[in-house]
Amino acid sequence: MVEDSDDDAELLLIYLRRNGYEIQFDRVHTASEMRQMLASNEYDVIISDFSLPGFNGMEAFRIVKENNLDVPFIITSGTIGEDLAVESMVAGVNDYLMKDNLTRLVPAIEREIKEAKNRHAHREAELALKKSEEQYRELFENANDIIFTIDLDGNFTSINKKGKKIFPSQLVENPNSNFAELLTETEFEKFSEMLEQKLSGKTDKTQIEFDIVTQQKQVKSLEISSRLIYSDGKPSGVQCIARDITERKTAEKVLRESEAKFRALVQATSLVVWTINPDGTSENLPQWWTNLTGQSLAESKKFGWLDFVHPDNREETRLVCQQAFAEYKIFSIVFRVLNLENKYCFLAVRGVPILDEKGALHYWIGTINDITERKLAEIELNESKEKLLQAQKLESIGRLTGGIAHDFNNMLTVINGYSEMTLRRLSTDDSARGYVEQIKQAAERSTALTNQLLAFSRRQVLNVEIIDINKVISDMNLMIERLIGEDIYLISELNSDIGKIKADPNQISQVILNLVINSRDAMPEGGTITIETTKVKSDEIKQKLSDETLSENYVKLVVKDTGIGIDEENRERIFEPFFTTKEIGKGTGLGLAMVYGTIKQSNGHIWVESELGKGTGIEIYLPVFHEEHRISEKKKFDKNLLHGTETILIVEDQHLVRELSQNILESYGYTVFQATDGEDALEKFNNYPKKIDLLLTDVVMPKMGGYELAKVLSQIYPKLKILFMSGYTEDSRIKDSFFDSSENFIKKPFEPEILAVKVREVLEKK
Repeated sequence: MVEDSDDDAELLLIYLRRNGYEIQFDRVHTASEMRQMLASNEYDVIISDFSLPGFNGMEAFRIVKENNLDVPFIITSGTIGEDLAVESMVAGVNDYLMKDNLTRLVPAIEREIKEAKNRHAHREAELALKKSEEQYRELFENANDIIFTIDLDGNFTSINKKGKKIFPSQLVENPNSNFAELLTETEFEKFSEMLEQKLSGKTDKTQIEFDIVTQQKQVKSLEISSRLIYSDGKPSGVQCIARDITERKTAEKVLRESEAKFRALVQATSLVVWTINPDGTSENLPQWWTNLTGQSLAESKKFGWLDFVHPDNREETRLVCQQAFAEYKIFSIVFRVLNLENKYCFLAVRGVPILDEKGALHYWIGTINDITERKLAEIELNESKEKLLQAQKLESIGRLTGGIAHDFNNMLTVINGYSEMTLRRLSTDDSARGYVEQIKQAAERSTALTNQLLAFSRRQVLNVEIIDINKVISDMNLMIERLIGEDIYLISELNSDIGKIKADPNQISQVILNLVINSRDAMPEGGTITIETTKVKSDEIKQKLSDETLSENYVKLVVKDTGIGIDEENRERIFEPFFTTKEIGKGTGLGLAMVYGTIKQSNGHIWVESELGKGTGIEIYLPVFHEEHRISEKKKFDKNLLHGTETILIVEDQHLVRELSQNILESYGYTVFQATDGEDALEKFNNYPKKIDLLLTDVVMPKMGGYELAKVLSQIYPKLKILFMSGYTEDSRIKDSFFDSSENFIKKPFEPEILAVKVREVLEKK
């Protein structure tokens, strides 16, 4: 339908449908659309409006003729005059109808379609006759194969075009040439013998193969099929069809070479190549499988080999293989197999179905790759990644808890300080004294919890000494026995030749106590706790601690029990602060966190060995210390001689701690003034008219910290005495060779008298 009006198009369709027609139609508006539709579709009839935008019915008709289409073409119009109607009919348009009178539309369509069919039938008959006449000549002359005929003496009687191009030119050009000239003597004898047997009826063999040198000097392999030609009922010659089988011969050669290469590749590769026939039998898998597992050929058939697959992989492997075998799908799977050494090895198996030209399964071919070493390496790498992630998580928690503990210590410093100062002013029979003492005790207990947080975050201040850990354990034995009760047996296996370690003896004692208490709580029905010490080299533990930097020698401390053990999920979290598997009220979850932090701050390592129902062992590795320990003697001060008249600058960003420190020191006679941070302190130093004898500064402050402040002031005032205070020592920033961290440091929270003693120590130090 060539029509630009929607209403007219719909009118035509309604009219046709009312007359019982189901119409399949395309509609176009322009010449380009019409050309496109005619190029890609076939139509029974074309109905065209005469007047179209930039286009008309006669132009549409010419497009049909340009495409050499014999399709009935009917013009419908509401405006065309009689002259144009006559002109269109003369040009060859099949019919012309007015849009306001479509009564002739259906008869016209039926008439024109019928006449078109008759024309088509007539042309088809003519074409069939012509084709019949030319068929033999066409087949003979233009066949892809060489077609020729010879008489019974072997002389050529006809050769088609392909033969004339291929056969040697001297043979084609010579009218008396003989078929024998194409063949070797042996080949011609075979052909002659075959022909004689065909003539006598002794054989029906029709094919021979031979090689020729073509006009283009190429060697071609030909396969000749032949049949006898009869004249007046008697054999008069032979018609032959020679097919060029050079490519087939070459392909067969390539195939043989490919098969040889494949066999060589199979022999050279580390992969095991397997094939399985559609009936499930195999030629090379069972022997390899038998060598690996010991299973026989009969046992391995019909998925019997699944018995050797790891139970965790068995069902998945069975489903993948069954689905692939049922649907002829390529599959790839990795599973573990128990070998003759009673160990599981990892196998990567891949299979590809080989189908014939009809899509039926010809056979399966695939490979087996033993990837045990690679998988074990991947498992080890994943374990290392998990250790790293756990260490990073603990480090993040440590930073958080360290910061919280620092803020708590500031508050506890104020509570402890003012509690102590208040108690000094209260008489022993004062009714308020008991309340203040309760406040002070609560603050002290809170200080202990805060210290545990600091231990986990590795920001506690350690009083480091060179110690014999065996002596620490021996001194604690009596206390441990009382702590664990009579239903738990304690075993100490202490190796005497282990060396010494550099650590805080009080913190190491606390570590041992925490581990013993955890072991005791894990054995409600009683059991055994064993404490062991040995000396180990880094080579012996590097597999456990592969992601950590190791020293050469370590003292190994082990506390193990026969308790309920720890499952894998909880094992990953036992060192986190406030995490506990104990009942509510039975533990704070800080004990093992403190152990972890103390050991890490002492440059040690910690490892957990545990399994549900089989007890737990905590292994601690502390580096052996080889240098001699020198203990510096500290001057003892008489508590009655703690007063002074020196001038002290307190630098502290926490207002309450600053006020408390000033009140304490002023109560001992000192002149005290304050600064809120390092920058404020520098300004105070520059503007203060008198000499400042001591700088008492917090370490961690905004803008400028205490350590940076001390470095600057020490350059300006070399004789200035400096005392640091902090709830923790982050990154050991005051452990610089310029300062003596042990004598120039006071840990928050502190009591008033402790502060007075420390100030006096620093002021009198030369």
